[in-house]
Amino acid sequence: MPENDNIQVLRRMYEAWDAMDLDTVFELLDPEAAWVNPDYAVEPGTRRGHEGFAIALRNLAGSFDSYSHVLGEVVDFGDRLLWHTIFKARGGGSGAEVDIPEQHLWTLRDGKIVELRWFHDPAEAEQAARDL
Repeated sequence: MPENDNIQVLRRMYEAWDAMDLDTVFELLDPEAAWVNPDYAVEPGTRRGHEGFAIALRNLAGSFDSYSHVLGEVVDFGDRLLWHTIFKARGGGSGAEVDIPEQHLWTLRDGKIVELRWFHDPAEAEQAARDL
């Protein structure tokens, strides 16, 4: 069964994100897209637009020597997709490796990403996907 268009958009986003390919990231984002970090994040709050995403990605890249996302199960909630991932990184300067389970709740409209909310708690992410 072929993947739906939103899943294809998000696969491209993860590839661009991991490669720090901001041109492709911006192509996939709505100009007013929101990146929403939970209260327990290192940088809690919301970043908006292309510049907000660029800042978040640059801060992430600056914190680690290398990183990537291992994509797991994706749950389709219509215009929202909850993607369970493992964030794999090598620590900035220390060389320590980390594997952090993350849940990314994406909202897309008309083929563009309008929001990313991320969580460490799968139950919290599932509830958010249902409540939005």
